[in-house]
Amino acid sequence: MRQVFYSSPWIHEPEPEELFRIYAAYGERIKVKAGVDLPYSGEDALVCYLEKGLGAFSYLDKSGHKNYFAIIVPKRTFGDLVSLTQNRMCLKGEILRDSTLIILKRKIWEEQVMKSVATLSCYVRNAISKEESHMEGMIANSTLELPERILSFSYALINAYYPPKLEDWNPLPVTLTLTEISRVVAANRTSVSLIISDWIKDGNAQKKGRQLLIYGRLFQNLYDWSCSFDKSSSNP
Repeated sequence: MRQVFYSSPWIHEPEPEELFRIYAAYGERIKVKAGVDLPYSGEDALVCYLEKGLGAFSYLDKSGHKNYFAIIVPKRTFGDLVSLTQNRMCLKGEILRDSTLIILKRKIWEEQVMKSVATLSCYVRNAISKEESHMEGMIANSTLELPERILSFSYALINAYYPPKLEDWNPLPVTLTLTEISRVVAANRTSVSLIISDWIKDGNAQKKGRQLLIYGRLFQNLYDWSCSFDKSSSNP
């Protein structure tokens, strides 16, 4: 699944407790409807902690097709990296499902992160981990065949909620459409649908309502550079 770094592709690690305390102390809790783009720049720029719901970093490629750079699940954030650099970019923080956020004005976030060397050091380590996750996703999309990309994404998503089981069914903890999955793994919806349909025919996947379940044997041959993928364990 991982080819260069320790971070999982497409899915960030949870926000460290030291940084979460800034949101808890100074943030405002709001509810946001699906389809909203979060402001990254200007006077209204926000840094946001996702308590509940689902989001993504999205961008349009040169053909105008939407792609997802990362999927944001609860206990992850939007806007903290660009907050300190303030660089312009063609990237949106998009809310995919109705969500609950803790929001901070960018200026408050910057002041609190800069208050101590320890907090700034925590932020730097966290930022590097996120960028490594982004690079792992790009590496996967440029080197792996589509079935492996779908499995790598599924494993990373499941692992964000619970340890994947190699000899049992693994329900995807988030219901994603085929279009959303295709935007993560740089493919078209039809190709993703055909692969998942083949897994279902072979008894390696099943649908319960809208939820996809994947049997763990599909994960057993996922490549991981650290060689720590012990097939008797669920942790690559």
